[in-house]
Amino acid sequence: MSDTQNTVTQSSPEQVSDSAPHSSRRLVIIILVSALVLVGGITGGVFAFQKYQHSQAVSACVTTVKPLQNALTNLHTQQTAKSTTELVTLDVNKLADKTAYTTLVSAVKPVSVTVASCASTLSTAQLSVNAGKNKRAFTRVKTATRNLTTAVDKLVASRTLQSRNLLTAEVKSGKQLVKDSQGKVQDQKTLDQLNTVLTQSDKLAQDKTADYTKLDSKLAEVKKAEQSVRDSVEAKRKADEEAARKAEEARQAQAAAQAAQQRTYQAPSQSYRAPAQSYRAPAQAQQNDGGGYTTTRIGEAEGADEHPDWPHATPEQMCLITGMCH
Repeated sequence: MSDTQNTVTQSSPEQVSDSAPHSSRRLVIIILVSALVLVGGITGGVFAFQKYQHSQAVSACVTTVKPLQNALTNLHTQQTAKSTTELVTLDVNKLADKTAYTTLVSAVKPVSVTVASCASTLSTAQLSVNAGKNKRAFTRVKTATRNLTTAVDKLVASRTLQSRNLLTAEVKSGKQLVKDSQGKVQDQKTLDQLNTVLTQSDKLAQDKTADYTKLDSKLAEVKKAEQSVRDSVEAKRKADEEAARKAEEARQAQAAAQAAQQRTYQAPSQSYRAPAQSYRAPAQAQQNDGGGYTTTRIGEAEGADEHPDWPHATPEQMCLITGMCH
């Protein structure tokens, strides 16, 4: 055996006891350092995980904001659109289904929605809560939008049906007006124009794709053409009355002129009366019963008192009476 080996083997007990505490301290230090490293690693891992969770919560919350804002904008646009506001201001009497109007009025009311914040300064838990609020608000807005669309479609359908019914009825009335106005218009073009509009309107009323705006426009056109015909009929009536009045005035004037002309050339009436003449017959002597004579004038014979007009008889008449005609 070598000398070196002898040396190690033969170390003293004091040397062994000095090296043992040193090894223990080294082990403790190693354990402590390992523990610190382990604790630090765990703490860092937990923090990193929490940071990851927070960033995920922020991202999830942010993704709910844009869709909600877009949905709100779309709803507001539809509620304030001219086509919608015109329906809201419609006369209820122009609707075939009046319940459609109340449904639309309810659908255009503003929806109270607040977009929850997704700021990164909020806690992870709060971010998750806000994300849930935005999702529920989005569902409410989408539902309100669908309800509005349905209400608008329903009201448009009701309005269109009413407009189609009104146009159909007006076409029927217009056709009767054409029939009644034949030969009574001052301008035949008004009847021709009404006939053309009625043909177009009848075709449009049968078109199921025509909306109420087109139907209303054609209805106004029909009424305008009908009024032109009525005005033409009234103009002819007045013209005929004026012509008749002037004709009567001319007839009366002619009759008056003819009467005046007859009075001017008529010969003056004449009356002729023969002058009264008196004739007295000569006296004649007649013997009476006493042997004397009495004088009797011709014309004073018996019955002379019965002819009081003899003194006024004409010579011709006296001739016939006395028989003394030459």
